Amino acid sequence: RGTRFSGRLGQGFSWALIGIGLFLTARYGTFNGLWLAAVGWFLNQAARGAIVSSRFAERIEGVTAADVMDPTAIIIPGPTTLIQAHDEYFERFGRPWYPVIDPDGRYLGLLRREHVDEALAAGTPALPVSESLDPGAGEEGRIAEDAPLEAVLGSEALRRLGAVVVVDPDGRLRGLVTVDRLSRALTPTRL
Repeated sequence: RGTRFSGRLGQGFSWALIGIGLFLTARYGTFNGLWLAAVGWFLNQAARGAIVSSRFAERIEGVTAADVMDPTAIIIPGPTTLIQAHDEYFERFGRPWYPVIDPDGRYLGLLRREHVDEALAAGTPALPVSESLDPGAGEEGRIAEDAPLEAVLGSEALRRLGAVVVVDPDGRLRGLVTVDRLSRALTPTRL
């Protein structure tokens, strides 16, 4: 509320600057009046941005990764062979990567299509997917289910991969938060 109050105060001051600037320009024909109006306009935009930002922060307050995740995400079990993953997941669903879990449901990492294609070309189709995971996307691409939405939005993996993997405190995969789910969750509904 304090930010919104300050933003409204800034908007009022900016309108006063714009009005004074236009008055000076109309009355005396000086360039200084236009300059003052331009400064007022920039101040108005900054104040408006602060108000919108505070409304957004208030709206997502208390929302966690678990609230916006897709609990029915497609995952690949670790013992699956690369040829099975290629045929049953990559060819069937066409996504560029999938999360991989161990038999207990713990998140192991991400399997990328290019790693599967390389391994198949190298003649190792029977290799389990758990041995072909992307080494850089394991820890970086995961987030706790109780993480605030601000942490999800600030995640580098969300920008780079288009999704983050949501895990419980024991490291078990609970779902995915994708950019599409976030945009639907953050879009205001109209009645």
